[in-house]
Amino acid sequence: MTKKEDNTIHIFCSASKSRLEEVNNLLIPSLEQQTVKNKIHLTLVDYTGKRTFSTKEIKNKKLNIDILYPDKPLGFGESHNFAFYKTKPNKYFLIINPDIYMDKNCLKELLGSFTKDIGLVEARQLPFTHPKDTPHKKTFETNWASGCCLLINSIFFEQVHGFDSNYWMYLEDVDLSWKAWINGFKVIQNPKAVVYHYTGLY
Repeated sequence: MTKKEDNTIHIFCSASKSRLEEVNNLLIPSLEQQTVKNKIHLTLVDYTGKRTFSTKEIKNKKLNIDILYPDKPLGFGESHNFAFYKTKPNKYFLIINPDIYMDKNCLKELLGSFTKDIGLVEARQLPFTHPKDTPHKKTFETNWASGCCLLINSIFFEQVHGFDSNYWMYLEDVDLSWKAWINGFKVIQNPKAVVYHYTGLY
């Protein structure tokens, strides 16, 4: 492992042409302003299997960005499995929705929370969060973590063979969280790692 590889944070985002406006106006600008010193490599997965967009349509000045084109449509979890096995990040990686805007210190906070016994580190979503148990006040442990903005331990992810492809979209993050706990890895939320999730409710 080279120093260059060790200093790179790989970020995976499942998208299509219809989500490019969000990628260009929300996700990329927020990644460009991150205070973390790591180099950022954003991998977009065109989950449609139809090559609906290219790097020429991506507005970016600072990041290293590429696009992966699977040969068939992939679900949310499958898309991130595809990116993982193509990229093979050695320590951890982040998955994120295209409709997310990250606070400038979000990545720094997420990486600062990571230890080898943690499987998943979840960002805190504003203004709405998923209905679930409140994270523990001292340990920040949570029963499950949302895949909207999630730092994942690469060793754990490979150990459980990634997301279960039987979940096309929704609940695959709950399933992965349970697998983390079952296999001895913690699942936590860092309340200082803030993201703004522009859902239909927003």
